[in-house]
Amino acid sequence: NDFALKVALRLTNMGINIIHQTGKNDFERVKAKYEELNIKADVFDFSKQIPQKMSTADFAVSRAGASTLWELCANSLPTFFIPYKHAAGDHQYFNAKVLFDKKLCFLQREEELSEDYFFEAINSDIHKISIELISSINPNAISLIVNIILQNNQK
Repeated sequence: NDFALKVALRLTNMGINIIHQTGKNDFERVKAKYEELNIKADVFDFSKQIPQKMSTADFAVSRAGASTLWELCANSLPTFFIPYKHAAGDHQYFNAKVLFDKKLCFLQREEELSEDYFFEAINSDIHKISIELISSINPNAISLIVNIILQNNQK
């Protein structure tokens, strides 16, 4: 949340609209800070309209939990991942690193956050990443998993 607020004015000056999901406990502070900065951001703590909000976005900044990472990929949304540093076994970092190694996302640990790297990401060829994300998702993944399970149960 703090990093988003730190880069918000520059994003707004670039003509970028901000959609910001906060945690419930930080919602009021973040909303007030956008108002103080005179930025008309779509700030929310929870929404059933996440798919609609994602469909209007061109770029995301996100933690890297497995389901969130998959949803962002499935929506071909180029993402700057900031893994939750207290996640068990650092799994969020390793989730995102798989995509990072394929040049399908941007990745920085929270303590290493750099505005320069963030704006390099924003200004990169995110359209190309979006197209490549589409081809990275296997549309038959569920049937492949079911077939593997069925084959293993027959052994």
